[in-house]
Formats: sequence, C-alpha cells, structure tokens
Amino acid sequence: SRVYLSEVPDANKLTIYMIYDSEKYPPYYVDIIAETEDGEKLTTFEKGKKVEGGSTFEYSLKDSKKTLEDKYYYANKWFLTYTDKSGKKKTEDKKNSEKIHQVMPEAMAESTAIFHMIYSLDPDAGDDITPPEDPGPELPEITVPKPDYKSMPFTKVSATGSIRADNRGSEKFVATLGVPTTESLYGEARATDYLIGYNLVKKVGLKQYPIKVRKDYILVWTAATPEDELAEGEEPEQMTET
Repeated sequence: SRVYLSEVPDANKLTIYMIYDSEKYPPYYVDIIAETEDGEKLTTFEKGKKVEGGSTFEYSLKDSKKTLEDKYYYANKWFLTYTDKSGKKKTEDKKNSEKIHQVMPEAMAESTAIFHMIYSLDPDAGDDITPPEDPGPELPEITVPKPDYKSMPFTKVSATGSIRADNRGSEKFVATLGVPTTESLYGEARATDYLIGYNLVKKVGLKQYPIKVRKDYILVWTAATPEDELAEGEEPEQMTET
C-alpha cells in the first residue's frame, strides 16, 4: 500500500505512523467426550463451549468422572480433532496428561472441535505417565583461584676444616707446617647444617564427583471411591506405602 499526502507541512522532520489492526480469528465450538481405546464413545462431558484460535483452553475432570460404568478408567490421555479453515479434518497427536491444556488452532468458523478423553478397562492405565526429567541441582558457582608460583633459592653450601695442636688457644706449634711435636694433634671439619630451597607451583582447576544418594518416602493416599458412593458413616479407605 502507498501513502499519499495532500499537503506537505513545512517541517525539518516528518514522521508517518502506520496503524495496524490485529487479525481476529472467527470463533468456533468445542465438545469434550469420553471414549474407549477403540474409539467407542461413552458419554459427553461438555458441549458447545465457544473458543477462538490462539486462545488457551483448559479442562479438568472431576474425580467422580474418572470412572465410568464401574469398568472404564480414565487413562490420562486425550487428543483433539477439528476442521481447519480449508475444510480439512485434522487430528492432533495424543497427549499424556491428566488435564487438558491446549492452545487452540485456527479452525473453520462455527465448526465444532472435539477433545477425546481416553478410557481404559485397565484401572492402572493412567499410571504410565512419564514423569518429567529431574533437572538436578544446579552446580554452585565456584571462583577458580589464580595460578601462583613461589620459590626460594637453595642454601649455599660452605665447609671448613683444620688440624691444630693442643691446647686449643695456646698452641706452641703450627701443625700444618710439619714441625715435629710430641703433643697431641686434633682435626675438625665443619659444613652447613642443612640444605633448603623450593620451587612451588599452585595447580588450579575444578573436579566434579558424582554422588548417588537414596531417600525413602512414605506415601499416604485415599482410595479413589467418590464420597457420594460410600455407605452412610463409611470413611474413605487410606493406604500407605513406603
């Protein structure tokens, strides 16, 4: 599209604002039904709920509806079928979750989309939901020390020795000159008592050690018998497992 100005104002700067209107999707309707794993319809939970494409739809089953006809059990699985804007039938993949949480697709105006909630004859069919992966604890932030170097030169070695005539400090002869004497001679030698010196380099880095731990949990839950089906005065059965 083009913009035409009938009159150009006398200005140093001209700003033109283009106004856009958000696209509106035509509404359509949603039914929620229960069906077996073979596709046999059992009952309708909701009918004719109005929705629009791009909106989020949520639905949760009441506990009393998780068992139908005393033999069908909600398997925590559902999927959506609808008619797109071109009139084609669409079937989305099955979702493994107890509740329906769906961003609604664009569909043909005034058509009806259907959420199919799957029921099974197996009472444990809803227990096979894959739990989300545990991300695990975050590693703590560690400040790596800077490399360092320390050194000290080794001790300088010194050694001395002598041969002297008795008595120390009042010698009458110089023994090293070979002057004969009948006196006793003595000799001594001295050296550095110890040696010391080092070159130290500080090594730095990080090392991770995986540690496996185990924790026991005590689970306590109430049997999934609707309260309205209990005998008068009967309390829901509680079960405990470690």
